[in-house]
Amino acid sequence: MSVTPLIQMIMLTAAALMLIFAHVKAGDIPGTPIFKSGMVAMIALFGIAWMADTFIANNEDAIVQALGSLAENWPFMIAVAIFLVAALTTSQSAATRTMVPLGLALGIGAGYMIAMWTAVAGVLFLPANGTQIAAAEADTTGTTSLGKRVVDHSFQVPLQICWVVTALTGILVVWLFFGDQAPPPPPVPTATGP
Repeated sequence: MSVTPLIQMIMLTAAALMLIFAHVKAGDIPGTPIFKSGMVAMIALFGIAWMADTFIANNEDAIVQALGSLAENWPFMIAVAIFLVAALTTSQSAATRTMVPLGLALGIGAGYMIAMWTAVAGVLFLPANGTQIAAAEADTTGTTSLGKRVVDHSFQVPLQICWVVTALTGILVVWLFFGDQAPPPPPVPTATGP
């Protein structure tokens, strides 16, 4: 059995046990703030993810080529390219799948690529992430907001500080401990026959 159905079964079992042992009325669940927030986040996430996936799928060559040529001229810009792809696709895995192999193909060391991979935090750049929407919906204090303009949400400043500082710190660590080259991967052990 794969992980996804297993997670779904465990979650449904936990929900059923909560209904039974906490004596929750199933009819009251759709009226709770958390349920409403979750539904808004889910619908927004699926809609935006579908839109972004369609856009990237149809323009992937142009986007990757443009960002790749930028990173080829200035290798440290691969972090910006990873950030932009993550922001456009709202997917860390899409940014990793497209930009990390490109960075490695451009000759950027694996250690530096790992340091700059933190730029996948770009998924939070646009207020289109289910986590952001759910956080804003569930916040009863009103301090978490998605803003009136696209990029003026509560997550923007911590996001920018986080990915820039972690990428620069990672680059510094790689440079200090490994110099210009990351250590080569360990040799693959060969199987010995009987």
